[in-house]
Amino acid sequence: MASTVGYAMLNTTRSQIIKTASLMRMNPVLTKSIIKPERTYSFKIPVKMDSGKNWEFDAFRVRHSTLRGAGKGGIRYALDVDLDEVTALATMMTLKTAVVGMPLGGAKGGVKIDYGVLDGKTKAMLKENIKVLEDLGYIDSSGLITKKFSSLKDVAEFDLGKYERLFAETKNELFNSLRDCLSPQRLSERETSLISRGFVDGIFDLDSNGIGPFVDVPAPDMNTNAKVMSWMVDQYLKRSVLEHKRFVDDSLFIELSKLGNLDFSDPTSTPYLNLYWSIVNNELFSGRINKQSVELAAFTGKPVEKGGSFGREKATGQGLFYVMEEMLKSQGLSVPSLKIAVQGYGNVGGNAARIFSSSGAKVVAVSDLWGGIFNPNGIDLTALDRYIAEEKKSGRQPKVSESGFGEKITNEELLTLPKKDADVLILAAAGDVITEKNADRVEIPIIGEGANGPIDAKADEILLKKGIKVSPGELTNAGGVIVSGYEGIQNLTTERWTLNMVDRMLEGRIKSSAKKVLEISEEYNVDWRTAASMLALKRLADAAIANYYATKGVSFTAKKPYKNYRGTFSEPETFEQLNLIIKNGDFLDLIKQTNQQKEKEISDIALKILDKQAKSKSQSPFVVLITGPASSGKQLFARKIAKQLSHKGSVHLVNMDITSNDEFINYIQQIPPTDFVVAEGDNALSTDILCKIESGNRFGIFINKAPSMTLSGKRILMSSDLRLVAEILDREIRTG
Repeated sequence: MASTVGYAMLNTTRSQIIKTASLMRMNPVLTKSIIKPERTYSFKIPVKMDSGKNWEFDAFRVRHSTLRGAGKGGIRYALDVDLDEVTALATMMTLKTAVVGMPLGGAKGGVKIDYGVLDGKTKAMLKENIKVLEDLGYIDSSGLITKKFSSLKDVAEFDLGKYERLFAETKNELFNSLRDCLSPQRLSERETSLISRGFVDGIFDLDSNGIGPFVDVPAPDMNTNAKVMSWMVDQYLKRSVLEHKRFVDDSLFIELSKLGNLDFSDPTSTPYLNLYWSIVNNELFSGRINKQSVELAAFTGKPVEKGGSFGREKATGQGLFYVMEEMLKSQGLSVPSLKIAVQGYGNVGGNAARIFSSSGAKVVAVSDLWGGIFNPNGIDLTALDRYIAEEKKSGRQPKVSESGFGEKITNEELLTLPKKDADVLILAAAGDVITEKNADRVEIPIIGEGANGPIDAKADEILLKKGIKVSPGELTNAGGVIVSGYEGIQNLTTERWTLNMVDRMLEGRIKSSAKKVLEISEEYNVDWRTAASMLALKRLADAAIANYYATKGVSFTAKKPYKNYRGTFSEPETFEQLNLIIKNGDFLDLIKQTNQQKEKEISDIALKILDKQAKSKSQSPFVVLITGPASSGKQLFARKIAKQLSHKGSVHLVNMDITSNDEFINYIQQIPPTDFVVAEGDNALSTDILCKIESGNRFGIFINKAPSMTLSGKRILMSSDLRLVAEILDREIRTG
């Protein structure tokens, strides 16, 4: 049976796509292909709990789209998670990464945490009535809450039969108390680590290539964190070693292989990750970047001390503030003059509230799962944070409503505050908190979606008619996935970016995305949500069409090969000539001469770069910009140039296809002036970039390596063909 919330969320998400696609007159077949998930995994995670009880947790992973890059999305641990909800959230991630222009797709995962034992408070409340719940089958004789109860969606399904009258006044309290006992936060660290490792094992058992830096990249979500990611990365590295999956750096694989198949006495330890990171970190510390930490990019949201990125934990809340700043500016409003209400004072809402407060706004209302507080004079967030920390330290569940820093209110009362009491409402709690049942009573004029899907489709229509502006979650809460993307880039390039660099790059990307959404909204006279969806679908449609033509093998006409570079050596122009060289035993000599020729060419270019750099009087790092057609070898060329320049100073490699222009400029401003930056990408020599870097402090290279061989039928052999062949051979080697 599909959950009400998950099913409704999925319908809301898909209806928004269909509605926007229709408005854009998109081909229905294309729309359908964008909506449909690429891969769905459903499996069980068996765990022996601390009580000795064997339990199976339902787990899900949906890779919705890889049209624009690897699937990207968190893994949540929650009682109510199901396949519908995970599919909806994965779809939202596809839209989210497209809206902010990250070269990533969409994915999501979840584990249904339905294990719990009655705590002392609930036992005290029930007293002799524990036997009643045993009789009804909601708990067993040991106080373990059964799946019969954990499968209930709400109190309306809580059938007490002949005991209904007995609990008439306390039924809601009883239901909520039992659900509290099922909280993922009540699991021990050992139990959580086993569930986390079991999630990775479940994917591996179904598909050994189901997780990876270029396939599907999980991250933290509800009730998961950096520690959970460290367990998952450790298990990923262990399984990769045991199944002989190739590492980019063979030496790392060899070192981890020495650990063998460790049988964990302590599943909370991370020996594989610790060894991997210690080797890579030594390289970073010494400045000799000879190792490539690509495998770490299979997961993001890792601990900073184990390959994670600075700024990741606060990124969603910080990004939310940056977006709302732009949206408010479009309405002629400035942050210091505003009153803010925040539903969900957790990681996202709490960080956003603190940033709003430090920027001069007055945070008048905040809440958590159990209720909230309202203070028209502004809430002392420092004191509130201190109260929460003390409660946690004492082993108690902190509740905002019990803090005493304002008048007690319910979550519903916070949502329906009069507009005289608040100017902006931040929804950072859960999905579907504003529905057609309460949308009519919402008055706060501007809403920011910090959570995923907090407003359902019918409520959205009601708010739109009332003139209430909604900044959609696909844009507003995208800060987390942006910085997750940055973490992946740092892992792929074996770099460490400073917190200031990450913050500036996040601000540049998410603010430019917000401005783009506002431009579309104004140009086409549509609301902000529709504008964001239009931007996402345009980018997804472009990717889908490009992918279609790429897979259909469309070839392009090419010029004849250039004259050979300084020499008489001739490359074969047809496969017949190549086969003849192989037959005559001259193939190794061909490779040797080709490499010598190319290395000489690259060496000469590097000397020209160094000559220009020596004449530069700039106080900024010298920048080498490399561009050219698709599959022309820009990345390999950039690495070879970087290697030549590394003898004269530190070199920073940048892929501009995954970095916006603003991010790139912010990035090079953080680099020491004695270093080199080698950047490659389709737009590396764009006017926007050239205007922002002094002409005397940059060196531009345009690669236009024309194909030099033809297939039968005179079809040109493209470098993209060779990449495809290499991938097929690599896959055969790995699976064979």
